[in-house]
Amino acid sequence: MDPARRPHPLSLSEIRALEKQGLDQGLPLMSRAGQCAAGLALRYCQPCHDVWLLVGPGNNGGDALTAGAHLLNAGLTVTAIMPAEPAAQANDARNALKQWSRIGQSTQTTLPRMDGDNAPKRPDLVIDGLFGIGLNKQLGQPWQTMIDDINESGIPVLSLDIPSGMMADTGQCLGRPVRARWTVAFIAPSYALYDSASREFTGEWDVCTLGLQA
Repeated sequence: MDPARRPHPLSLSEIRALEKQGLDQGLPLMSRAGQCAAGLALRYCQPCHDVWLLVGPGNNGGDALTAGAHLLNAGLTVTAIMPAEPAAQANDARNALKQWSRIGQSTQTTLPRMDGDNAPKRPDLVIDGLFGIGLNKQLGQPWQTMIDDINESGIPVLSLDIPSGMMADTGQCLGRPVRARWTVAFIAPSYALYDSASREFTGEWDVCTLGLQA
């Protein structure tokens, strides 16, 4: 995004307040986030035929699944890797998983093999929907190993909200974060995206406001 057009960063609590406002108004925020992420994926990754989704237990994972559904509609091959079921409180993520199943798609709990004679073709893009701006503790397993494997693979990554493994307000690394080539912030950018020390993880970034204004 052109630095001159970048909106001011907001704190985690401010972004959450805007999100609640939108949900209270009945706005389809996850649908909008998924559509926006899919559009950016197609713009950034050219040519793009195969995509892996890293699906976390919260609404960030739901955003990834929703983006994946749009990419399927665009004719891409999409593989969803989901090591754990959605958290009990993540109702939108649970609904996204149900919709993923309704369109005939399944999830797998581990990454496909990325080396060896019988390894499947590597994807053109990985969408990181493991953890968004709400992460506030160290990355545990299997998340850290999955992130390490993706980082070592060199496959381009588009992170949703913020690269998984970073704190939104400070940019603090809670383990070894995803090294994204691109990041899309939903609603507003977090302070971490403006931290020069975070650039090696965030890559280039853009914002989808989802129809909400600070």
